[in-house]
Amino acid sequence: MPELSRERRECDLEAPAQVQLLVVEDDPSVRRMICRAFEGSRYAGRPIITQEAPSVEAALRVVPGGGFDLIILDLGFPQGLQGRDLLRRMREAGVQVPILVATGNSASADSEELYRLGAADILTKPMFIYALKDAVNGILRAAEAARRPAWTSAPARVLHVEDTDDWAALVRLWLSQTDYASHRVACRAELMRFLRSCRELPDCILLDLTLPDVDGLNLCDELKRQPDAQAIPLVVFTARGDDRLAALKRRAVQVVIKPDGSGKSAREEVMTVIDSVIDQAERTRGVVRKGGLRLDPRGHRVFWGSKGLADLDPAKFSILKLLLERSPRPVSEEELRGCLPRVGYKRHHPEDPNPKTVAVYVSNLRSRLAWEPLVQIVNMPGQGYALLTMPAGSA
Repeated sequence: MPELSRERRECDLEAPAQVQLLVVEDDPSVRRMICRAFEGSRYAGRPIITQEAPSVEAALRVVPGGGFDLIILDLGFPQGLQGRDLLRRMREAGVQVPILVATGNSASADSEELYRLGAADILTKPMFIYALKDAVNGILRAAEAARRPAWTSAPARVLHVEDTDDWAALVRLWLSQTDYASHRVACRAELMRFLRSCRELPDCILLDLTLPDVDGLNLCDELKRQPDAQAIPLVVFTARGDDRLAALKRRAVQVVIKPDGSGKSAREEVMTVIDSVIDQAERTRGVVRKGGLRLDPRGHRVFWGSKGLADLDPAKFSILKLLLERSPRPVSEEELRGCLPRVGYKRHHPEDPNPKTVAVYVSNLRSRLAWEPLVQIVNMPGQGYALLTMPAGSA
């Protein structure tokens, strides 16, 4: 049986010249109908190209290296592997191509199970062409937004769920004055598509309760049932003051009531709550800050203000973290040596547990941080090394 390769793990950051859809469907008339629906269609100025696969086995042969942007998948096949098998295999292999499930058997389509397996959205046949195109465009938009460097490389991320454009623009302005990346979705469907497309989940969800396709209180319950979303802090920002207690009972960490008028009075409260939520989450996962430097164990990332400086391997990250925690005091070579890996090497002398000495690691760190002059690792003879930083924005 063909196995999925691990080559295509993530969507390319560079937009390809065309959008490629794979239609996995055993009924040839349905396959042709779907393909014809996209003939001559474009997404973001790029032509949409379709390819057909009459079975899951055929799909498994073309998905690795196929460069597909989206898969439209039937669940039931007369023999062999079924649609759920493709979902499971792609999830296990870490292949991140969005999948739109289109099934004619609504009774067997357990939506929660399908979403857990990685479905981006679900349509029930018979389906209208406009509904199919709307779902495809929505999934592509969510996947594109979720992989933008502005979102994936930011120190922290806020997802705003708001259907009113004026409030969305105002909150976007507030967030633009911080180090946080932000993205706005207007309804439950867009929210779920975005979360299922994310390589980097948001650190906070700012949620309006009045949405066009669901009541926000029910959406709170739904998010808390989902394994990937249940740990994301929810901050409710709503005009429905009477629902404050109900939102808190649904594990919202805070509720801010929208004021009448321009919203200036709400800015300080909203931003204070978001700052507090993100600060608490960072302390929980062991983020270290000093001056303008920020070290995040999530991905071993180093930031200067909002600017990403480097992604380090665990040993270099541990050395830099120890230096930052002690800064500006020096750290001895003996202590730094304890950060180095202790397996898979041959000792050069008893005091050095790794063929790469501390000096080599420090030299490498200096080269990774060299383009930020406000961060310096200095050698202090007889004492070790010290990390010196200045506040972000200093010159």
